[in-house]
Amino acid sequence: MPSIKINISNDLDVLNVSYTLQNEVFNNITVYPFTANGIGEGVEILNPGNTVQNLDVAVSGTFNHNVVKSVFTTSGLPFSGVYLVELNVGSEVNASVIANILLAKEVDCCIADKMYTAVDCGCDDVACNESLMDAQKMFLFKQSAEYVLKSVALTAPRDDIKRLAILTDAQNKYNKAIELCSNGCGCGNSPS
Repeated sequence: MPSIKINISNDLDVLNVSYTLQNEVFNNITVYPFTANGIGEGVEILNPGNTVQNLDVAVSGTFNHNVVKSVFTTSGLPFSGVYLVELNVGSEVNASVIANILLAKEVDCCIADKMYTAVDCGCDDVACNESLMDAQKMFLFKQSAEYVLKSVALTAPRDDIKRLAILTDAQNKYNKAIELCSNGCGCGNSPS
């Protein structure tokens, strides 16, 4: 059975893809954005043409690839939000495993900006307290979204009801963090 693990680089602009094959033929890795309308159209990001695997040969081992942001953007996909990353293999039967990931550079940058605002203010400035509270809330929304995305089994199909519920929950949390970034909590009717 194949496995896949997805991470984001420290600069938040590169998707690190690691997958393990056990006497299987690598077909491709496809990403699917998750939006308010559900799972979007998939875009193939890796295939035997841009890896060391041959389309017709079963291999075993762990393989690592870095997928840069431009692979997404040139395909018309934003490098932000909730994504499914599907590894497709063939052997005696075709199989796939799916990992979920949250690409949240915008949220991370906003948290940092709000923290700088809070640090640069005086201790009794109400706007600074709101900035700090917004940063904390955004951080918690992001962490919660990342945590819930890890709770789906790799083997659950794309349209699995549990997967869809978890993707919706994670997307809602991400959207709330983005909303806080744009508007603040609105405490005292002023964005922080």
